[in-house]
Amino acid sequence: MGMSPKVLSNNMLLPFLVATLEDYFKSTFVALLRYSARKQAFFKGLRLQGDHLVAISDGESVESQVAETLPFQRISSIARHFEALDPKLDLAGFLKKPYRRRKQSLHDLIETLVIARHSFIHRAQLDLSLTDKKMDDLVYDLDEAITRVYKGITSYYSWHFDRGWYLGNRRAAKGFLAQKAQQGAAGDAPKAARP
Repeated sequence: MGMSPKVLSNNMLLPFLVATLEDYFKSTFVALLRYSARKQAFFKGLRLQGDHLVAISDGESVESQVAETLPFQRISSIARHFEALDPKLDLAGFLKKPYRRRKQSLHDLIETLVIARHSFIHRAQLDLSLTDKKMDDLVYDLDEAITRVYKGITSYYSWHFDRGWYLGNRRAAKGFLAQKAQQGAAGDAPKAARP
């Protein structure tokens, strides 16, 4: 019995999910760095390369170019970057809190996701357990992780929390990805001619 094409396509989504998290954390870091009281101390230990300086000269922010020099995939590294801006900002702590009575925290889930992504990209190892249901759960878990971090940061700085995104309601029978695939297939079907 061969491998399901859905398992392959679900594995192909792993790099995109990690890239989404990486972009969120990097963008959030840039915003906090821009207004950080510790910005000068943070800049002291950095060395920018020529391409970063050219980008700054072309109008990019110094903070975004500094962020380009830092890794934003492993959650432990990400937490250290945020801690360097403010030692009391415990990003890892937001994600290590229990989640839906599971043994695995969102922090550990993200670490596992990054390892699975690296295994897929660098060793061509597939996770044969990545069903549509598991991917659907993963999308919602990552949404919860981002929400927790955002809530934690806004609470820490006494800012207003405004969740400006919405994934939609989960259906028990069909996952988020399956719904989108079905909607896409329905949209591609030719429309019947009216009499």
